[in-house]
Amino acid sequence: GHCGEKDSRNIPGCRARLLKANPATRNIPTIFLSAMADEQERLAGLRAGAVDYVAKPFFVDEILERIRIHLTLSQRKSPSITEYSDIHPSHSDGVAPNPLPANLILKQVATEFILNHINDPSLKSADVASSLKIPVRRLNAVFEANGGLSAFEFIRQERMRRAALMLGQSTLTVADVALEVGYANSANFSTEFRKFWGKSPTQLRSESQADSGTLQRIISSKID
Repeated sequence: GHCGEKDSRNIPGCRARLLKANPATRNIPTIFLSAMADEQERLAGLRAGAVDYVAKPFFVDEILERIRIHLTLSQRKSPSITEYSDIHPSHSDGVAPNPLPANLILKQVATEFILNHINDPSLKSADVASSLKIPVRRLNAVFEANGGLSAFEFIRQERMRRAALMLGQSTLTVADVALEVGYANSANFSTEFRKFWGKSPTQLRSESQADSGTLQRIISSKID
């Protein structure tokens, strides 16, 4: 794939989609660094799956810290086969666990489905399971074994993570951010946001704008 002429106004979003579509790079956190990007370009990158967007001027130490944080979060959310084997040794009761590679593939495909439908207010765990043609119980078992969260909890966490990024890195209204992450009612979104982050959307935005490193510290303190 490539970014054609029609993508010239949305290069960050196009590049993020290409990286997510490539099996060799889809699990690597994508951080954009640019001196030219306007708000719409930043939003396009985030919507396409980028985990962060840094505008120049910047401090090298800040970039390194953001990379460290996102690599840590990525490793915690998607442990490798080796890591999983170390944590979950062979069962002593003689019952073999489900083949790990199959579970990891299911988790990856389910995650892609969730990310592609995160702005759909009707998105439910049952929809994800149906897309994979597996029971919801199996879907939750896959997610809990590879991250500790049920599919429902993962959807909620991803919505809150993306909402925090958009609030901290754009001038979208709270209502618009709510729609972007699947909440048709901004009041319900604000309530859920406060429950998850311990602060209102406007409070998080104010704190993030006052200190460029605050947003990543908030996210890393809650999502592990």
